[in-house]
Order: sequence, then C-alpha cells, then structure tokens
Amino acid sequence: SDLAIAESLQNAFHAAAQKVLPVVVEVNVVEVVRQNASRSISPFDFFFGQTPGGQGQGREFQRQGLGSGVLVGRDAETVYVLTNYHVVGTASEIQVRLYDKREYQAKLVGGDQRMDLALVSFQTREEVPTAVLGNSDALRVGDWVIAVGNPFGFESSVTAGIVSALNRRAENGSGIADLTDFIQTDASINSGNSGGALVNLRGEVVGINTWIASQSGGSIGIRSEERRVGKECRSRW
Repeated sequence: SDLAIAESLQNAFHAAAQKVLPVVVEVNVVEVVRQNASRSISPFDFFFGQTPGGQGQGREFQRQGLGSGVLVGRDAETVYVLTNYHVVGTASEIQVRLYDKREYQAKLVGGDQRMDLALVSFQTREEVPTAVLGNSDALRVGDWVIAVGNPFGFESSVTAGIVSALNRRAENGSGIADLTDFIQTDASINSGNSGGALVNLRGEVVGINTWIASQSGGSIGIRSEERRVGKECRSRW
C-alpha cells in the first residue's frame, strides 16, 4: 500500500540517522585575534612625524567558534576527525564533543585551505565509533540525502533533502574554497553545521557541510552546499 511504501522510506531515514548521529561531533574552538589599538596624536607626531610604534601596542582577545566534524578513523589511541579548514585552521584551542557528551582536547593534524578540509585528532583508549565513507561519484540528482551537525549549537540536528545539482563551482573572488566542486542540496544547514556530515540513505558519508548560498547567511530554503568526499577522501586521509 501507499502507506507501507511511505513507512518504508521513513524507516530508511530512521536507520540512516541512527547510524550517522554517533559519528558526528561538535567542534568548539578558541581563536586568538590581535587588534591594533588606536593611539592619540601627540605634539611630537605633529612636529616630527609619527613616532616609533605609531600603530599602538595593540591587544589580543579570544574569540570562540562552533562547528561540526566527522569521526573518520582511528590508529591505536589516536582518533581522527574530518572537518572544515575554516572551522579549525586558525584555532589556538580545539575541543571535540561526542554525541554521548564525552569531551576531548584535540589538535590540528593538517589541512588544505583551498579545499577547505582539515583533520584534527584526539587521544583516548575508550571505544569511539567511526563513520562509513560512501562514494560521492555514485550520487545522482534527485537522491535523498541527510545533513547532520550542530546549527547554532543545537546538537545533533538532522535535516533532509535531495541532491539538487552536482559539480557546482564557487565564483572567483567569492572567498569560498575554489579547488574543488560541490554537491548542491536543499537539506537545511546553518551556522554551526560546517564540517558536519552529508549522508545517503545507507548512512554513508558522501559530503562535508561547507557553505550556504544565502543573502542572510543562513539557510532559508534556497540552497546549501556540501563538499564532496569519496574515494579521493579515503585515500587522502
């Protein structure tokens, strides 16, 4: 019956969500930002020009940020998390919070700003689940996909949509990573989703949530973009 078909699809969403939720983490970062301090003009500046240190001493302050990440592998006691470079690339402190609320201090292993991908790691002897990576090359326009992340700090949020287009490119000068193509989807993502997982109905990770094409800076039903992963990602990381 039609109801049985609808319930079968619903069960597929249930199974995919339960498979991916434990492998998507919250990534909290602290970045040290330096701001030049303005300095009042002195009589010496008027007569002799700007004195040494004319830009002022400046000051440093800490800025907190929030993103998401995907548990992708483990080597002995080292666990690896894949996320966006713009989430962790300039962070002085990185903390990873798992789905079950465990928290770990992490460090940047490496990253590629032009791909907007980064790998961080943390140490633990405890059991930690890892994601199953799918093949984004097998995606077709119209496929169902699920986005998982921490929008605005709302942990482990799940949204669904379809693959709207493939092989999208960022415009030159947009500030968006320009060394890759993108999967376009109408699954809603917002600030805090960056670095989270885009998965197929099998619960396999096929993309990393990366950016939103929106005048408001949030997902308002227009579109969102996910970075592709697949065989290339498995071999690289």
